[in-house]
Amino acid sequence: MLINIPDKSRFGILINGLIDENKETGRILTYSGVGPRLTPTPILVKMSYIAKRLEHQLFILYTGGADGADTAFLAGTQFFKVFLPSRIHGVRTANRQDVFDCTTLDNWSEALLTIDKYHPAPQCLGPFARKLMARNSYCVLGEDLQSPVDFVLTWTPNCALVGGTAQGLRIAMDYNIPIFNLADERVLADVLRVLKLNLFD
Repeated sequence: MLINIPDKSRFGILINGLIDENKETGRILTYSGVGPRLTPTPILVKMSYIAKRLEHQLFILYTGGADGADTAFLAGTQFFKVFLPSRIHGVRTANRQDVFDCTTLDNWSEALLTIDKYHPAPQCLGPFARKLMARNSYCVLGEDLQSPVDFVLTWTPNCALVGGTAQGLRIAMDYNIPIFNLADERVLADVLRVLKLNLFD
């Protein structure tokens, strides 16, 4: 097994448990890899390597496909689902296989309801910003909005709830989904150690 560390780290315990569950039941394992466009380059590099390691353990990435953190996670894996706020967003085009235009999904109206539930100032959002916020719900809850990811990996400045990333994190917290914020040096070191990426220490 790739993941095998002696200490009782939170990330290690979670990952090992999920891998064992997958072996016993075959349940698909998922995680959300999200973060700001302005995530620091050294963290972006680590995100790509982390995604590659998780791919080896058959984890599927859920992300929004934006520049920065989302793209860095995508660069490391071929197992993913990308959720876009429109048919074309940035360099990506929805293909209805693993890149989704969320606005065409049958439950888009449900995703829109998450804006008022989780955003601290929904009245300040313009039409496209509302689409972005609603899209974030899929990155955490899957295309049916009923299949929460197993955990969230992110980076936010000082681990704060800021920007569009915060919307997904608020949803994850409400669903008690574990969040590992790589802006915390202890969390980052733990994730790298568990995934045997100590070359970054």
